[in-house]
Amino acid sequence: MLLSPSSCLAVLAGGASNRIGEYKPLIVLDGKTLIETVLDNLAPSFSSVLVVVRSKQQKEALEKRVRAILDKYNARVLLDCQYVEGPLAGICAALTNCNCEELAISPVDMPFLSAKVYRGLEAYLNNKYDAAIPIW
Repeated sequence: MLLSPSSCLAVLAGGASNRIGEYKPLIVLDGKTLIETVLDNLAPSFSSVLVVVRSKQQKEALEKRVRAILDKYNARVLLDCQYVEGPLAGICAALTNCNCEELAISPVDMPFLSAKVYRGLEAYLNNKYDAAIPIW
């Protein structure tokens, strides 16, 4: 079930992976890459999907290794904004390239996040808030 008819999901997949030592979206967990798990869990609930990466190398790695899942959800792979750093660079790129009324952000290293969380956040947007952030 779609959230709002004009809702976009942006998956932040541009981290440096310094601590883990390999590119996180391509790490395999239970037979699927993290990016596949995130997209399978969340993408069906959104009208469009963006995957934001840091570099051309990351973009090429994703497009080469998981092209089928990107195509399945018609996901566009974008590069981070160059004038900011960290997760804000991915959020900036998503905001710049999103044509939807609502934008949901998901980090690629939280593969078990469900669309139910976003449905709960959307209720706040329907009550005239401009943004909603979950607190754990």
